[in-house]
Amino acid sequence: MIIPIERSITQTHSAYEQDPVPTGSEDESMRMLRTLFITLIMLYVLTPAVSAQSVDDLMERGRQAGMDVELLSALESRANAAGLDVAETARLIEPAVLLAEQQLPSRAVVQRALEGLAKQVPPDRIAEVLGRLQHASERAGERGGAWLERSDVREMLGVNARQDEARARSVVMEGLAQAYNREAPAEALDAALERIPQEVGPGRTSPAAVGAALQVLPDLAISAQEPNLAAGLLTQALNSGFAARDLRQLPAALEAAERRGEMPAEAAARGALSEMAMGTPAAMVLERLFQGQIPGQPPGGTPPGLDRRPGGGGQGGPPQGPPNE
Repeated sequence: MIIPIERSITQTHSAYEQDPVPTGSEDESMRMLRTLFITLIMLYVLTPAVSAQSVDDLMERGRQAGMDVELLSALESRANAAGLDVAETARLIEPAVLLAEQQLPSRAVVQRALEGLAKQVPPDRIAEVLGRLQHASERAGERGGAWLERSDVREMLGVNARQDEARARSVVMEGLAQAYNREAPAEALDAALERIPQEVGPGRTSPAAVGAALQVLPDLAISAQEPNLAAGLLTQALNSGFAARDLRQLPAALEAAERRGEMPAEAAARGALSEMAMGTPAAMVLERLFQGQIPGQPPGGTPPGLDRRPGGGGQGGPPQGPPNE
């Protein structure tokens, strides 16, 4: 059929009026606006459902991994009460769940999250801290797993039953994770992990005390400059029966001795080491340190109580604690 030219032109003109062809820049702008609009709608509609599902999944995964369900539920409740959305809540729960699924201690991570919420720390900041602690715990798992399998370590810790092994693994791993998280000097940490099982006799210490010793290592002022002295001090403390609570006070006690006794940190540490080697009880060693009454020992000197020659017992007489050879 032949369409008259006038009608064809009229129809064509009407079509362009109804759907004008945009310029190149207008066409690109419209596409970008449509894409942005659709993306925003999808995020608004879908994200809450996905995040909510992820929180439920994380809670279930945590339960299956053997986590403390009440503690985990407390974290979720606190996050909700603090006004966190489901995505932010999931970010706080996930690090602990991932650790538990690797059979690594997760309780400290949950507690750190609860502390952050109690102090009204922004959720992004809490998540950042938890991420670092998760990484440190995974490093502790790689290093500590093999260390805890050593026969001398197991003998020192008195690990026999499976229940004892699980408990020992948990507290030692937590201490080692804290050491990594607080950036303990590598040389001091290596020395401590090597010397502790070699020099601490069976039955002289506990897994909790060993975990505390590793935890406080980065807090010792001498750990960077005198790594072997720091490792030796903690080793002697364990051999002398220092409990976990005593070891946690040791860094502050040494700082007090350094300040009040007006002595270098190294001299204060050597003085404390001498007292331990002479069999002075932990409570008395700490009290003397806090009061600045520990006599400082110069580098390279033989501390009193370590000279085992006849008549060489020093101020405190011959050593009464465990042998340190």
